[in-house]
Amino acid sequence: MRYLILCFTIISLLACSVEEGSDGTNGTNGSNGTDGQPCTASSNEDGSYTVSCPNSDPITVTNGTNGSNGTDGQPCTASSNEDGSYTVSCPNSDPITVTNPQKNDTFWGNITFSSEASLSLFKLAGYKIIVGDVSIISFDNSTLDLSFIERIEGSLSITSNPQITNILLDSIALIGNNFIVDDNDALTSFSLPVLASVGKQLSVGGNDALTSFSLPVLASVNGNFYVSYNVALTDLSLPVLASVGGDFYVSFNNVLTSISLPVLASVTGWFSVGRNEALTSISLPVLASVGMDFDVSYNNVLTSISLPVLASLTGVFSVGGNEALTSLSLPVLASVGGFYVSINNVLTSLSLPVLASVTFSFSVSSNNVLTSISLPVLASVGDFSVSSNNVLTSISLPVLASLTGGFSVGGNEALTSISLPVLASVGGDFYVYGNYALTDLSLPVLASVAGEFFEVLGNDALTTCEIPLIDDSRLPDICR
Repeated sequence: MRYLILCFTIISLLACSVEEGSDGTNGTNGSNGTDGQPCTASSNEDGSYTVSCPNSDPITVTNGTNGSNGTDGQPCTASSNEDGSYTVSCPNSDPITVTNPQKNDTFWGNITFSSEASLSLFKLAGYKIIVGDVSIISFDNSTLDLSFIERIEGSLSITSNPQITNILLDSIALIGNNFIVDDNDALTSFSLPVLASVGKQLSVGGNDALTSFSLPVLASVNGNFYVSYNVALTDLSLPVLASVGGDFYVSFNNVLTSISLPVLASVTGWFSVGRNEALTSISLPVLASVGMDFDVSYNNVLTSISLPVLASLTGVFSVGGNEALTSLSLPVLASVGGFYVSINNVLTSLSLPVLASVTFSFSVSSNNVLTSISLPVLASVGDFSVSSNNVLTSISLPVLASLTGGFSVGGNEALTSISLPVLASVGGDFYVYGNYALTDLSLPVLASVAGEFFEVLGNDALTTCEIPLIDDSRLPDICR
C-alpha cells in the first residue's frame, strides 16, 4: 500500500498526515522457463544400470537378492463315499463334499452319420436325446446300432445305405418329425419295440430285401403313412395304430399278403391300398372316419373288403381292378361324396343297405359276374351310372326321388328290368342304351329331364316302357 504524505506549513509549525491509497494494476507475466533435460539409463556388464540426470551425479541400480523359501504346505486328502461323492480334507480348513455333476444326455442340433467310427464316438459322449434331425446315409457297416437313443425331437432318416442289413432301434420312444427308411437295398428287417408316436410322416419304401418290420406300440402317425415299393415285404401289422393325421398309402409291395389294422379308427387324408399283387386280406374292423378318398384298387388276389363301422365319407369311395374280389361289405355306409366299383371280375353282388346319399357320382361298371345291386334307401345322387356289367339282371331304386346330375344305364347285356318308382326329376342327361335283354323300363312319376339328351335306344328286347308324364320326341314310340 502506498501512502501519500501531505505537508502543510502553518505559521512556523510543520504538520504531516498519512492517508490510504487505491490498488495499482497487476504486472505482466514473466516468460516461460527453458525445457528440462531427460534422464538416461545405461546397462552395465555386471547386470546393473546407471541412471544419469542433468545437474546431478549418476547413480547405479542393481537387482536385489532372492528371499528365503517358505516352509512346505501340507497336502489335502480325498476319500470316496458310498453315494458316489468325495470328501476333500485340507489342513486348517473344514472338509468339503464334492458330488459328480450330472452328465448332459441331450444333443442339440442336426447330425449325420456315415461311418461306424463317427457313430461310436457320439455314443461315447453319452447322448440319449437329440433335439434335431438324425440322418444316416452311405453308412459303412452292416449293422446300424441306434439302441442308445431314447428320443429324437426332429426327424430320423435312414436312406441309401447299401451295406446295412440290420437296424437296432430298441430304445426310441418318440420321433418328433419324420421317420424315413428308404432305399436300403440289403436291409432285411427292423423293429422299434417302444416307438409310440411319429410327429409327422412315416415312410418305408424301396427297401428291396425287407421282409418285415415291427412297430408293436405305435399308436399315432400325425402326418402321412407310406409303405411302398418293398418288393420282399410279406406282411404289415400295426396292432395299436389308432390314427393317421395325413394320407395312408400301401402300394407296390409285390409279395405283401396281409394288412392288419385292428384299432385304426381315423385317417385324416386319403386311404389307399393299391397294386399289391399278393395281397389277400385287409382288416379294418374299427375304421370309422376317412377325411378324403378311400381307394382299394388293383390288388389281384384280394378276396374281401369289410368296413363294418364306416358310416360316412366326404370324399370318393373306390374299389376297382381287384380281380379276385368276391365280397364287399359296407353295412353302415350312409353317405359318400362319390362311389365307384369297377373291374372286379368275380364280384357277384353289391349290397348297400343304408346308403342314402351320394353327393357327386355313383358308378358301378365292368364287373363281369355282378348279378345284383341293392340300394333300398338311396334317395339322393348327383350322377348315376351302371354300365358294362355283363350278367347284371335288374336295377331297383325304390326311393330315389331326384338326381342333380345325369342318369345312365348301358351295356349291361343281361339286364331285364329297371325300376325307378319315385324318380321325379333328372338334373342332367338321361340314357338307357345297349341293354340287349332289357324288357321292362318303368318311370311312372318322372316329370323332368333337364339335360340336352333324353335317349332310350339299342335295347332290342324292350317290350314295356312306362314314362307317362313326359311326351318327348326323343323317346321311342314305345315309351310315349
